[in-house]
Amino acid sequence: MDLILIQSGLAIFAVLGTLHLFYTALDVRDPKRFAPRDPDLLGKMQQTSGRLGSGSGKSYWQGLLGFHFSHSLGLLFYAAIFVAISLAAPDLLQTPLFMVLLLTPGIIYGVLSHLFWFYIPFWGSVSANGLMTAGLLLGN
Repeated sequence: MDLILIQSGLAIFAVLGTLHLFYTALDVRDPKRFAPRDPDLLGKMQQTSGRLGSGSGKSYWQGLLGFHFSHSLGLLFYAAIFVAISLAAPDLLQTPLFMVLLLTPGIIYGVLSHLFWFYIPFWGSVSANGLMTAGLLLGN
């Protein structure tokens, strides 16, 4: 097992999560990064709510920002947990359960980014998963 490769893959996810968090925070005051290209659509998103929540007062745009914040934090939490495990108890990563727990979220992010997002998170996920897989396989 090569911990540097595993940690490098996790660092890619941490960087992507940090950038996502930063861009989302900027969009709270000045929507540019995750906003639709059509300014009329952004205005409509800010004036309407989703069907769930019974008109709770939160706009569709606020809901989208909340999704982006939680998505970013989830990615950072995933990276932080496994970096901590790799430092405190690296032998755990060689167990089948922890191998699955390490690789599955990254694979899911890769699939989701391919199906729904764009190329940066896709290639980031592919690269990170490749590094982590190589790190797990080396020495086995």
